[in-house]
Amino acid sequence: METQQVEKLRIQMTKEQVEYILGRPVLRDSFSDDTWYYVYHYKNGRDASITHKELVLHFTGDKLTQVDGDYELAADFNTPLDQSELPELSAPKGDLVPLNPEQRPDTKPLVEEKKTQELNEVKEFE
Repeated sequence: METQQVEKLRIQMTKEQVEYILGRPVLRDSFSDDTWYYVYHYKNGRDASITHKELVLHFTGDKLTQVDGDYELAADFNTPLDQSELPELSAPKGDLVPLNPEQRPDTKPLVEEKKTQELNEVKEFE
């Protein structure tokens, strides 16, 4: 789980929204589906150091109410998603140009395919 994913969390998100961002939790509370556990465990192959992180999410009904664990939350975590603002674009809307990949002038296939007629002619001579 990446820090960027955790920073996307906002209070009052639905369970579906949280699962979309973080994926399925490793463990859900057996008695109540209102506590989700995400566990990250990594053992480095070079020096055998172990990194262990946990993230515990608490829901009330279908809404996220509290997050505990080893990850830093975004500064605007307590601002519900429907009340937060989207980032502003610096260019006016009329000046936006889509980013397309650069086209190479010599667009030839890396492997030439033989035409079926040529293949049939080769088979007739064999």
